[in-house]
Amino acid sequence: MDALLELAITLKNPLSTEPLYPMTVVRGGKENREQNIARAEKMLGHAVVYAAAVDVPVRPLTRAGGNTAKRIGYAMTDNRISMVVAGWDGDPGERGRVFGHVLDDVIESTDRQVLVSKLSHPLNLTKRLVVVIPKAFDHMKGADEAFRTIKKLASRTSAELLLISVGESSERYVQILDQIKPSLSAEAVDVEDWSDLKGRFYDKFYETDLLVILSARKGTVSWHYRLERLPVYIKETRIVSFIVLFPEEGEVDDRGTKATVVSRRN
Repeated sequence: MDALLELAITLKNPLSTEPLYPMTVVRGGKENREQNIARAEKMLGHAVVYAAAVDVPVRPLTRAGGNTAKRIGYAMTDNRISMVVAGWDGDPGERGRVFGHVLDDVIESTDRQVLVSKLSHPLNLTKRLVVVIPKAFDHMKGADEAFRTIKKLASRTSAELLLISVGESSERYVQILDQIKPSLSAEAVDVEDWSDLKGRFYDKFYETDLLVILSARKGTVSWHYRLERLPVYIKETRIVSFIVLFPEEGEVDDRGTKATVVSRRN
């Protein structure tokens, strides 16, 4: 909880009066529901104390029900939540899942920005923010907001910024970041494909690096099957802290899949 709350506080606009919403979903039968809710509220109380120490308003949410992903989705709609920060223990659970059925369903069923985080060191110890950008990410609906999130994270951790563009020139992303305040310099490199990324960089990351993978939902312009394999693979490398960022998307159709319409270019 503390690591996730630290990340959420870091990303919060300091001029905004909107609260953070730490949330837990209580599952189980009716016979234990009251006890489980009380236990959940006690745990969320720690988040309130933690945030109060840095003058950040918090409104804890407790929901009860069998379908955790739906309860999270309802809470996001009811409270107009624009970004979700979720923790991941590195276990996808069943075969065919990326993060497990709850997180996968939340990502697939919502069009909001979602950050799935596996943090093994405090954010203030981050020396370098390494951002991996899939091809055509600038065409994604939520690309600008995703880059604002990256810029905010780099600025508030005082970390160096390294951009790695996969399959295309990184120059366009440097230009995008230059237009976003605050002003920060960034090193940028290009790799030809995902295998090249592995061969050139995975053994050169440090324990104080924070890797941010700009990902994409299946069916969108930047989606690549390697993006679904990266989280499980990365947790087995020397990289100890990483975030997978899914940008805001367009409308969700009846099946829950997304569609981003873009014009083709060479």
